[in-house]
Amino acid sequence: DDEFLPQPGKYHPNVNASFLNKIPIDQTVLGVHIDAGRISTTVIQENKGIKSLLAVDLFSADNRHLDSAETPSDFSDACQEAMDRLDDKLLDYDDLYKSASRSVNRRDAIALTIEHDRMLLRLVQVPKENKKEKQQVIEWAIKKDLPFPADDAILNYVAGNNNIYHVGVGEKNILEDTADLLTELGWEIRSWYPVAQAVYNAFIWSYPEHRKKNTLIIHLGEENSTILGCVKGRLIIVRPLYIGVQSLTEALRDNGLPIDKWYARDAYKVSESFLRAMGQKV
Repeated sequence: DDEFLPQPGKYHPNVNASFLNKIPIDQTVLGVHIDAGRISTTVIQENKGIKSLLAVDLFSADNRHLDSAETPSDFSDACQEAMDRLDDKLLDYDDLYKSASRSVNRRDAIALTIEHDRMLLRLVQVPKENKKEKQQVIEWAIKKDLPFPADDAILNYVAGNNNIYHVGVGEKNILEDTADLLTELGWEIRSWYPVAQAVYNAFIWSYPEHRKKNTLIIHLGEENSTILGCVKGRLIIVRPLYIGVQSLTEALRDNGLPIDKWYARDAYKVSESFLRAMGQKV
């Protein structure tokens, strides 16, 4: 509604659009988020600086612990099925969204996030006097606190605010094995974000009115979650939370309730109106 999203799809002043967005052509992005046994897919089309959500699908695999390294076959099959479902959804609108449908069918513009303990976002503050050596400072700060050998880490960083750098870090073997599986499916990955960075990006886009406020964001995942702290729109804290939605499933089973399908949660949903009321007061 207009009160919740006063300018749906439009860039607000605090988000810089790419120069490509000024070209009057359709641009389609296929967003994919993989979290344990859940695969969320979205299709967003941008035309003349306005983003439109064309399709959304949420697929639940039989295996609720999908992992590209430990269960590669299940992982690939689930990814393929999730895409097939999205293709079917777009068939009904093929006449309206021909260019978007073609892009989705080709899998040629995918923005990916995967919830994994070996794919992380870290924040590193680099003093002004060390700007010239920022790569060494970042590498030293990151590699001293990793859940895997530092020599196996792949880093990518961008400047944030107040000399804080957002550093994406992943274990090389996990990243390469996952990329190989998705390449075999014909996926072309245009961007691959740590989950915490994607959540922060969504927050900045969706809640420009919080730019001057202090905000605590809790992202609930399937097996693990993330807490993000923002001060006047600037991300300053990222912390893991070792509990997820599937913890509810385990709690119910521990109390003797039979659950045949781990993803059958309709009876436990919180109403949208309640969540919106909470969101407005953050």
